[in-house]
Amino acid sequence: MNKVFILLGQTCTGKTNVSIEIAQKLPIEIISADSRQVYKYMDIGTAKPTKEEMKAVPHYLIDIIYPDEEFNAFIFQTKALELIEDIIKRSKIPLIVGGTALYLKGLIEGYNFACGTKDRKIRNRLISIGLEKGFEHLYQRLTEIDPDYAKTISPTDKIRIVRALEVYEVSGLTFSQAAKNSENKYEYKVFGLSIERELLYERINKRVDLMIQNNLIDEVKFLIDKYDISTKAFQTYGYKEIIDYLVNNLPLNEAIELIKKNTRNFAKRQMTWFRKMNAEWIENIDYNISANHLIKKIKEELY
Repeated sequence: MNKVFILLGQTCTGKTNVSIEIAQKLPIEIISADSRQVYKYMDIGTAKPTKEEMKAVPHYLIDIIYPDEEFNAFIFQTKALELIEDIIKRSKIPLIVGGTALYLKGLIEGYNFACGTKDRKIRNRLISIGLEKGFEHLYQRLTEIDPDYAKTISPTDKIRIVRALEVYEVSGLTFSQAAKNSENKYEYKVFGLSIERELLYERINKRVDLMIQNNLIDEVKFLIDKYDISTKAFQTYGYKEIIDYLVNNLPLNEAIELIKKNTRNFAKRQMTWFRKMNAEWIENIDYNISANHLIKKIKEELY
């Protein structure tokens, strides 16, 4: 079974630096598992690799869609699997780098994200039926189609009832079937970078200050001139706080402190997810030392 390597870690643990160091010494190509770096124009606030770094090492799933376009775990899994197959066919080593735990978990576990398929017209029609005939009517239909899933939700849970029926009409699969794990073609070896909490928070604070110095405010101004401020991609730390500064008169110093606080909280949530994954953890005090350690580990797995 072909091996695929994953490098995960909280924000600001040095994943980009270490992965690029590794790729200088091994025939590695990098697939990003970052739910924010997929968006064009969102560069500073997502801490994307630089243009020079992306020229030095092939990177995928960065800058692939516009901020008002849909991207989710289902799309990530589909694209990542296509890329993994292509990279392996060319005798290169796929290294998935990122901190979006849901994307990584779905890929590692071979989760079938067919339940991620959506059709707004079907959903709106189902909602109209629910409003006209009552959502109990839709729930009864769900119990006939997918009794196993229906037992797990309340007959008054409008959102989940409509969602399950939508999946069935779009994919032909019941929600129970769509959520089952699919056969995994690859063996995933997961490495995690970690640093001591105080140092992590210090790095987060410094990164936010650097983002402001690098004109994050101008980046957000450009984005909200081009797209609606309610765009889903902007409802994330680093962007929503600057939007509040620009649109709702939040003092800039408060916005900056909020970015730092919200980023730290996000890092905590990341680690909660990562602890559930079977990762080999490396304390990243020095990028070169961590990279050399990982190179050795990858070689041991491959050769």
